[in-house]
Amino acid sequence: MHNRILIGLTLLLLSAAIPSCGLTGGGPIRAESVTTSSALQLEPTVRAYRAIDKNTADVYLTDLDRSALDLGAPLDEVSGQILHLHLFISPEAGATPIESTACSVTIRLMVISRGHIGVYGGGGFIMPDSDPGDSEFAGDIERATLRFMQSTPGFTDRLGPAELSGEITAPRNDPTTDRLAARFEQLLNSTTRRSDSSLKNIPE
Repeated sequence: MHNRILIGLTLLLLSAAIPSCGLTGGGPIRAESVTTSSALQLEPTVRAYRAIDKNTADVYLTDLDRSALDLGAPLDEVSGQILHLHLFISPEAGATPIESTACSVTIRLMVISRGHIGVYGGGGFIMPDSDPGDSEFAGDIERATLRFMQSTPGFTDRLGPAELSGEITAPRNDPTTDRLAARFEQLLNSTTRRSDSSLKNIPE
């Protein structure tokens, strides 16, 4: 009996010492077309965010190999996605609108298909489970709107107008966020913006 108690206490202490996997958790994020049956699913393998102030944060999620995130790395035959969410206000009950039709985050979704790049942009509402500045940013986003914005030659938009939903989680990691942001902007600069007038009100 005494040995059983010791074993139980040992297992309890070991389980408490094992770090939580929450920083790399979260479910898949889906972008579903509102006009066709097309959809994209992102299951991030790299997640990071940085806090700008108590209301503002940048979150980056991607399923690209880390080697593809280096500046100037070739994208031949590379396929994957990078999602950037810019939280510009942290909702508070009684102070800001808290409903799915409100807007608290702008979104840019970069899709890479064998080296060809397409970018979708829009916005929506995210209900955070944490605050900018915490060790982890987490929240749920539902039916945020997306539209095709720009691309490199050869990219085919199969999604069209879409809605993005999913669980967002990312650890606070400024160096990784800076790396993802720099790579995103570098790839974005290789694309050409559509001239469609319906895009004029979509945030950069």
